[in-house]
Amino acid sequence: MSLSEILVLFLGGCLLIVSCFFLVKNIFVLFLSISSRKWVKTIGTIRTSNLSKYRDENCEQYLAEVEYEYKYGTKKYRSNNLFFGYMMTSNFYYHKSIVERYILGSTVEVYHHPREPELSTLIIGVQTHIMGRLLLFLVMACAGLLMIISVWC
Repeated sequence: MSLSEILVLFLGGCLLIVSCFFLVKNIFVLFLSISSRKWVKTIGTIRTSNLSKYRDENCEQYLAEVEYEYKYGTKKYRSNNLFFGYMMTSNFYYHKSIVERYILGSTVEVYHHPREPELSTLIIGVQTHIMGRLLLFLVMACAGLLMIISVWC
């Protein structure tokens, strides 16, 4: 086996492993997003609502930091999960609109897991970006697998 074939095997293996890790993680996010549609709905209150900016050498990233409180039974819970798969991006206006939607002190509908009430979200269902990430990691996994197969066959 030549050095170039070993390098292709190594890179293909790394690509396959990393993409499979993120693929499994996003499948779990997809599962939570789908199942959240059947969760218990309760009323909560927004406790914090801020737009945070993070800067590195290349760009600025934004994140809507929204924390809410809700009650289930006799116990109070706090969470900051807007929806499953929410993450920081460079789209300022997207995150600003979230902060404007969830105003400090406002009343919101909170959806929580019926058996694990500490697991909650404000927005239920599958967000379109989750499907995009799943497709990306699936393509990456296939590319890694094809790299490995190209050396062995």
